[in-house]
Amino acid sequence: YSLFLKHYLNLSGSMSSLYMLAEFFTLGVTAFLMSFLIDKYNLNLKWIFFAGIFISGITLILKVNKQVEISLIMRMIHGFADGLVMIVIYNGIARVFEINRVGGNLSIIIFTQTSGSFIGNLIFSNIGKAYGYHMSFLISGSLLIFTALLVAIYNILSKKN
Repeated sequence: YSLFLKHYLNLSGSMSSLYMLAEFFTLGVTAFLMSFLIDKYNLNLKWIFFAGIFISGITLILKVNKQVEISLIMRMIHGFADGLVMIVIYNGIARVFEINRVGGNLSIIIFTQTSGSFIGNLIFSNIGKAYGYHMSFLISGSLLIFTALLVAIYNILSKKN
């Protein structure tokens, strides 16, 4: 991510920090506000989750833009999508698991996320070095869109049966 900001967008260290801050701020505000909206309107967590994954994939691809402003807007929308996914994960944990087992079950989820991040970094760092640091975002965005579509198809077909 930092190599993409440095080499593809030509951002300095301080500008890279501001770029990331904008995304993290958007993610935090989204998660905070969505927690209230989910409770107040009993929103469908599956729909929010899949919308988050789909939007995340699209904006990962669209943020690969040499115009920093467009890339930043896409990254902020990506932060919104990540906020949707995160709030669903943590809201789902609270709804699914027994209160005395939340810590252990949450640790499994965090371990899985960390392992995925680690493996992704191993794979995408080599792709980035060989083909350009933007390629990892194009590939992972495409995979997210594909995954969201597969899950949507599965949900539609499972409702018919």
